[in-house]
This record gives sequence, C-alpha cells and structure tokens, in this order.
Amino acid sequence: FRSRSRMKSAWSNVLLFVVGLCVTVASHGSSYLNLQFPTGVSFDLPKNWVVLSRNKTITLDAYIEAVLPSTVSEIKFQANLKDDYGQPIATVQVYYWNSQTSQSDVERFTTFDVAEYNDAMREQMYSQLQNIGSKVVSWNGTQRHTLGGLSILTSEYIRPSLLIKGHFNVRVSRVYCGDNSISFVSSYHVEQILNLRPLMDRVLSSLKHSNC
Repeated sequence: FRSRSRMKSAWSNVLLFVVGLCVTVASHGSSYLNLQFPTGVSFDLPKNWVVLSRNKTITLDAYIEAVLPSTVSEIKFQANLKDDYGQPIATVQVYYWNSQTSQSDVERFTTFDVAEYNDAMREQMYSQLQNIGSKVVSWNGTQRHTLGGLSILTSEYIRPSLLIKGHFNVRVSRVYCGDNSISFVSSYHVEQILNLRPLMDRVLSSLKHSNC
C-alpha cells in the first residue's frame, strides 16, 4: 500500500456506477428527508432541494414519489439547492465504484498514507478540472475522519463557479468498501449571503453505509 503507483491506480482509476432508483424515505417530521438506497447508503437532504432525473429537474418530494414504484435500476444521483433565479448554489452527487481498498485498509492508514492519497487526489482533481476548462483555486487538503462508524477520506478544494459569479467549495468524501465503495461529492457557492457551510456539514454528517 506504500507503493505510489499502486495507490494512484486504486484511487484514480475509479469505475463509476450510478445509484439505484429504488429509494425509501423517512421525514421524521422535520425539514429534511432521509433518502435510503437499496445499496445500504442513506443520507438526509432538505425538502426544498431538487433532483436531476433523466436530464430534468424535479422536486425531491416528486422524485421520491416517482421512483418508489419504479423498476429502473440506474441513475446518476444528483440533487441541487437553487437560488431565486434557478441557479444551483449547492449540490450533492453520489457515485458507486469498485475498489480493491477496504475499510480495514483505510483504518490502518498512517500519516504518510494519507499524505500520499492527498497528493494523488490533488493531481486527479487538477487534471479533471483542467479538462473542462476550469481549475483548482485552492487545495485545502485531505483528512481521514470517522462518520457513522465509517472511516472516510475527504478531500476539499475551491474552484471557480461555472454558472454564477464566485466560487464553489467542493468536498469529495470517499468510503472505501471494496465493490461497495462510494464517492459522496458535496459542494456549495462560497459567496452566498446565507452561509451554506453548516447546511452542507449537516448533510455530510448524515451519511451512512450499512453494507460496508
């Protein structure tokens, strides 16, 4: 695991699979809905968010209503919070992929391992953004933290906004769990009058993966 080439292969050659559409939901009488995917992944989202489904934007409530009886098994899950002009100011995306890395591997990471991972992620994000005509304005680093009993690696950076003036803070949180590995990407518009960081912290803190 100390080999840089092996680490970059495991972390950079990510095979993305889309999230299953069969979703259950619990609201618990709050302003949040708890999305529960059949893969064991669950997290909370505010009820006023909208979901990108089949290239169309629908409300979170309508999405839940529509997909519950559905037998369609694949979608790239993405949900947005929009401003008064219909522009996304916060986004959550979920990706599934295969990895040779397990939770026990991540738990055994040393400071050196986390630094190697951070270097690989930084190189990957710089390259990906450059390919779409964007860039990393500030790389805030990577931390390993425990959330819902999971060892998670979260890398954070700031990039220019592509649609509205300003910048987006992006956190790529990866749960390494072999064939059940996921990437949970959360981002928000930094220059909003309303500070969106506490909201996004709340969403990320609700992430669970019962099959890992």
